[in-house]
Amino acid sequence: MRFAIILTLLLVAFRLEAAPPVRHLFLDPAFLTESEGVQLRVNPPQRREVVIRADKPWEKLMISFYLTVLDDPETGTLRLWYICRDAKNRPNVAYAESTDGLTWKKPNLGIVDYEGSRDNNLVGLSSLEGAVYRDEQATTPEERYVYLTHLITKGMVRFHSPDGLHWKEDDTAWLPFGADSQAIAFRQPTAAGWAVYLRGWTKRDDGSLYRTVVRAMAPDLTTPLPIRPSEDSRRLWGKDKVAVIGDEFPT
Repeated sequence: MRFAIILTLLLVAFRLEAAPPVRHLFLDPAFLTESEGVQLRVNPPQRREVVIRADKPWEKLMISFYLTVLDDPETGTLRLWYICRDAKNRPNVAYAESTDGLTWKKPNLGIVDYEGSRDNNLVGLSSLEGAVYRDEQATTPEERYVYLTHLITKGMVRFHSPDGLHWKEDDTAWLPFGADSQAIAFRQPTAAGWAVYLRGWTKRDDGSLYRTVVRAMAPDLTTPLPIRPSEDSRRLWGKDKVAVIGDEFPT
């Protein structure tokens, strides 16, 4: 009798479908009601070998940590777009390639005239606030690569390119707001349209501002969003008074 009961339970267990797994990314203990025997530990930074060095005149001041790395599905090459600044603090977007992610080559592209020479790896983008995206659903080959960035006095502007090297600016700004740095735009994998993550500003009760990350949703990046800045959204950005993102989008 006991054997029959055990066998029945096993058969029932095999027939029951397991619930789909739920993934949790624990970043903040505030998300947990209670915990026991665990602790949140941040891995200490470790110095690793340098894979790309600032050895060009247009990199004299620095190579920034603002960069994009894409795996080219056609060639299997890793492609790197990175921000650099010369001795006069002038920013540029430079380009490098690698087959293993460790050894990077800076090809002479011949695109940009820098100090009287085109013998460099610059791609003609001087705004450092964006990230390169390869659009597999581009309507034309000329728009295979997208770079959404902030241009002072213009707002968020899209650049497009057939190869990620030769870029053309759209005639109209996509959004008449400044969004500081590290704007990320990509097609949504499970829905139509684009998701764009931008850096905005939220006002405290005392009137001071602090940075936030906001998300904008749009069917495309060529049709300007019907959102206009108010006078309250303007703040000094260097020498210019620029409209910045506030509460126009969800955080």
